Amino acid sequence: MVPGLPGSKGGKVYSIMEFVDGYTLKTFTRRWGPLPLSVCIAIGIQVCEALTFIHETSSKPLIHCDLKLSNIMVTRDGQVKLIDFGVAWPVGEEWVRAASVYGTPAYMAPEQIMQQAPTPTTDLFSLGAVLYELYNGRRLFPEKNVLKLVNERIESWRNPYATVEFAPTASKFYDAIVRRCTASYPA
Repeated sequence: MVPGLPGSKGGKVYSIMEFVDGYTLKTFTRRWGPLPLSVCIAIGIQVCEALTFIHETSSKPLIHCDLKLSNIMVTRDGQVKLIDFGVAWPVGEEWVRAASVYGTPAYMAPEQIMQQAPTPTTDLFSLGAVLYELYNGRRLFPEKNVLKLVNERIESWRNPYATVEFAPTASKFYDAIVRRCTASYPA
């Protein structure tokens, strides 16, 4: 049996998953609030390492397509784990435009909202939204009405060089990373 792959026995379908002894970043930030800059950077580095693995190093490269606080766990010893690959897309596979958008709108890259083929930069956009929320304790895109949120974001991305406006943090370096990750134009 291979962890994460489905199987069946006696007419029952199952999936074996790794048990991660820790918390999702969503649980962590709800419990302890915004994180110190050094912790945000440490988490960001580990998420980048995980994304590099799934985008390039893995034998079957994937784009996560739903990177958000509740899909990133931190173990009790501080190791970051990406979870929930339910809407992941194989890198390089021909994009089949779906009837609906997959992922979480508050973290989605513009191309994902507009149902274009995801690329590794799709996950980097979401990472920028995650990094912003970790430090500030609030979402980069706070609108709760999904239709309104999507419409606002599509309208604001008519200009491919538009940038997301946000309140600066204590670090110009960190802000530059968030701004670069959340640029409307993937390149």
